[in-house]
Amino acid sequence: MAPERTIGTDAAQLQDLAVDTTGGIFAIVNGRLLSIQPGGNPDARHDVPVSTPTQSLTHAIFDARGRLYYSDSTENVMLSAPAASAPYHKILNTGGSDNYLALDGDGRLYVGVNGGVVLILSGATRGTPAISKLVGQHTSTRTEYTEQIEGLSTDSSGKLYVSNCASDSTASVLVFAHGARADAAPIATLAGARTGLTCSFPGR
Repeated sequence: MAPERTIGTDAAQLQDLAVDTTGGIFAIVNGRLLSIQPGGNPDARHDVPVSTPTQSLTHAIFDARGRLYYSDSTENVMLSAPAASAPYHKILNTGGSDNYLALDGDGRLYVGVNGGVVLILSGATRGTPAISKLVGQHTSTRTEYTEQIEGLSTDSSGKLYVSNCASDSTASVLVFAHGARADAAPIATLAGARTGLTCSFPGR
């Protein structure tokens, strides 16, 4: 199926996209947050830099109230006022770079930390969030569910999807139940040659 419309960006390296509650398109390009505003010509666009208190952004997502969450290369996860504007405040520093972000309908923020851990943040907008670890190494069975996280997403029912790259470079998508806590096992794993999923584990 062909896209209805194509909107480009003037910069070379597109790292992430986010859409706010009004349909505004924001892109992270070369570590900067840009508002992509189409011009009158269908092929025209205008990249408007959005000022943020930290630099070298990696991922971004808007919540239902129009507030922007973003991660940066110095291991911070930040939250803005509505419309991606000041004031911003730091939610946490994960100790790991390239932190992926996802939100569910209950307002939980999931942070995928490079190295195989997903953090669940409840109450992030009310000050100091309650933080728990969802996946990683199961403490009783020593089972490793995730090794290298390469993306996060949620669906309308609240399930969490984790794109994972194993140390043998096998790619998979792990599906976790709505509200899964602690070291819960995935309820489904999407993997195999027919999925077309591929990855390259760091160092290989």
